[in-house]
Amino acid sequence: MPRDRRAPGDAGGLLLRRIAASAFARHVGLLVSGAALGHGLTALAAPILGRLYTPTEFGLLALFTALVAILAEAASWRYELAIVLPADDEDARTLVALAGLVVIAMALASLAAVALAGDALARVLESPALAPYLWWLPPALLVIGLYRVLSYWATRKRAYRRLSAAQIARSLTAATVQLATGLLGFQAGGLIGGRVAGETGALAALGGLFCRRGGRPPLPHPMRIDSLRRLAREYADFPKFSLPQGFVNAVSQSMPAFLLAYFFDAHIVGLYAMAHRLLHLPARFIGQAVRQVFLQQASERLQQAGDLRRLHLQTTLALAGLGFFPALIVLLWGPELFALFLGDAWQAAGGYARWMVLWLFFAFINPPSTVLMQVLRRQQILLIFDLALFACRTGLLVYAGLRMSAETAIAAFSLAGAVFNAALIVGMLIYGRRARLSAPVDPQAT
Repeated sequence: MPRDRRAPGDAGGLLLRRIAASAFARHVGLLVSGAALGHGLTALAAPILGRLYTPTEFGLLALFTALVAILAEAASWRYELAIVLPADDEDARTLVALAGLVVIAMALASLAAVALAGDALARVLESPALAPYLWWLPPALLVIGLYRVLSYWATRKRAYRRLSAAQIARSLTAATVQLATGLLGFQAGGLIGGRVAGETGALAALGGLFCRRGGRPPLPHPMRIDSLRRLAREYADFPKFSLPQGFVNAVSQSMPAFLLAYFFDAHIVGLYAMAHRLLHLPARFIGQAVRQVFLQQASERLQQAGDLRRLHLQTTLALAGLGFFPALIVLLWGPELFALFLGDAWQAAGGYARWMVLWLFFAFINPPSTVLMQVLRRQQILLIFDLALFACRTGLLVYAGLRMSAETAIAAFSLAGAVFNAALIVGMLIYGRRARLSAPVDPQAT
């Protein structure tokens, strides 16, 4: 066969045009458009919020958000990840019911935990001012968990416009409540209440859109206990491996807030939180959009013995190209941009951002690799990876917190995240080549 003699630049341009014209790109575009508008609202509100609230108040929000992020990973025992996998819609509806019931039970358990040990937890975190706000944890866990369950059903049904609308509702509601309560002098309660209100707005928007269309609710009819038990056993690898993996990953990412509060103070936590908020939000929303569409596409290709390796490679390269220049800008002018955007009180946050962007860049381009492991039912590999990352990050943070400055601690944490995420991406690319993922793969392999 004749060899392709196109110049490298032409070949690269052809790859980008093919990606842009694909159904994958159109679906991601729908989600990203909602995420972009939502983040735009958040970015517009940030200069005002930075002047209405102090770094210390943002520090309390960061601690609350970190606790929510950890608990949310266990909210449904990760059964929501399995919703896109069954070939039969009725099995998927039963998984929606199973995950929703687990979320409700976990929210009730968290309410009991706050009642019994809320004050003690706040003291352990060296932040007694956090104690009254811990009562927001159970409702936050409930709405976030139910939203995740519904979002994976929407992903299965390719309802990306609905997901995009929900993302806009989240950001608009949160920003409105935080601005209003800030003007009224509610302090940290305004930030935390606004965060919970935003998640509630997203759930209401997604659930409301399903109801308004007059379609059948994503629940089995009738609901059978034996079906719930059967699917709980069939997809037991998700709570067995994905749950601890997600939990460890959430603890690893939330650890800076806890340890910075312990070794330094809430002011430092607030500076870190603002840098994370502005850098991670666009990466999280775009990454989540890619994650959901990639999960649906990869699951479909797996069932049809399609080319998973090509999908994985193209998506990873597209994300790398999208994130490179924004990361470079933060790396070069982080402190100046934060001072200009938020005020001089936040300049140190820009210094933290310079280190954090190295980690967040590789985290931004790793969703295809992590999702591919879940689709191939290799969750145990992700669990081992996240345990190693957690141990490394925690050790570096503790050492730096005892002996060095806050910026050095954040730098060490960020560099560890960059190295581990880069290694994961390269490892999956090599695995895809050796395993020949364009060939049929047994979805039940473990």
